[in-house]
Amino acid sequence: MLLKHKIMSYFPKVIIFAFFASVSINFSQAQSNNGSYIFAYGGSAFGSDLNASFTGVGDMSLGYETGLLFGGGAGKHMDFLGGSRLELEMFRFSSDYKSASFMGNDVTSLVDSDSIALTAFAANLLKTIPLGSNAGLFFGGGLGYGSAELNGGGGDSKEGVLAYQGIAGFDFDINDKLSFFTQYKYIGFDPADSSSATVDPYGFSSISAGIRYAF
Repeated sequence: MLLKHKIMSYFPKVIIFAFFASVSINFSQAQSNNGSYIFAYGGSAFGSDLNASFTGVGDMSLGYETGLLFGGGAGKHMDFLGGSRLELEMFRFSSDYKSASFMGNDVTSLVDSDSIALTAFAANLLKTIPLGSNAGLFFGGGLGYGSAELNGGGGDSKEGVLAYQGIAGFDFDINDKLSFFTQYKYIGFDPADSSSATVDPYGFSSISAGIRYAF
């Protein structure tokens, strides 16, 4: 699990490197498109375990079912960096409790948990790569702030968190106004530690599809 968190911690850095590396390759291919748009999407989210270490007691891991991610927002095409998009969005992730282990022992039936959720606002910068006249690729990342919720245990826990995401996807223009897209996202946030426990950063992957409308 430690190796997984180390790999995921490098994900935003890889996105940033690829973003700027592609600028020099695709700058001459950029198409001028300065239109604004709105978008909405939804799909499945695959969360990792939530791990916490309790001082003087031991380690606990909570597992969650495949969840849902949906969101929407507005954006603008730009010539910046040879073709890109700037977006503002709101999204929500939620997943139901599935299992629990404590110091390697299954304690699923003993843990009163319910769900985990994240609602956040984010600003994204996406590099676009045209593939012909009506299709293209995009990738980039974003930062945002939101509310993380851990429900169960006789009560609900809610805290403000800094969220980050890496994004990669495919666009297909249906007509001059309407586009279809699919995308992969990795979204992560760092829950606050308490005086009695240290909580690892939490992240999840998602596959979603959506519609973009230009105006």
